[in-house]
Amino acid sequence: LGRFHLPDVTISSTGARIWHLLGKNYQYALAVAAIVAFFGYFIFFAHHLLDNHGFRMPWLELDEQVQNGRWLGPLIGKLHYGANIPVFMQGFSISIALISATIVAKSYNIINKPFDLFLYFSIILLLPINLAFYYYTFMTPQFFIGNLFAVLAFFILLRTTFPRFLLGALCLFLMMAAYQPALSVFAVLLL
Repeated sequence: LGRFHLPDVTISSTGARIWHLLGKNYQYALAVAAIVAFFGYFIFFAHHLLDNHGFRMPWLELDEQVQNGRWLGPLIGKLHYGANIPVFMQGFSISIALISATIVAKSYNIINKPFDLFLYFSIILLLPINLAFYYYTFMTPQFFIGNLFAVLAFFILLRTTFPRFLLGALCLFLMMAAYQPALSVFAVLLL
């Protein structure tokens, strides 16, 4: 018997391939929209650096948000070791929002010009409802992950086969476990 061999694929190489497949129009629009979001939410990136109390990185409770039915919260908390690390949380959340917006744009395939894509991404990122997500820095990724699962469910269910139905149902289940109001994102996409 030969040795078990994992394929030589890393997250960075996969990400680079996906980035390349998006094309220049998406690349420019995503990059500029991410910069706009960084400045738009700069206070949430910089408030720990600009205050006179030093770094406050409180640890999250082990069962944070489980009592609200968001049992995916403790698992998401493991992404940041259970610490409220504002800069990481906000940057990670902007990335998740851009991934969700890209999936929707590619699903509808109606926007192709770089400036139009930039406007679309910027509106999605700077939508006032998303501002509320950033206020609770310890929960920001959980809110955006809920939205990502809603978008994935929509994308998977664009073509209905039994396996896709099951996978879409799993995404909806995980969406509800992350952030129940994300159901409205799924509902709007279905319209």
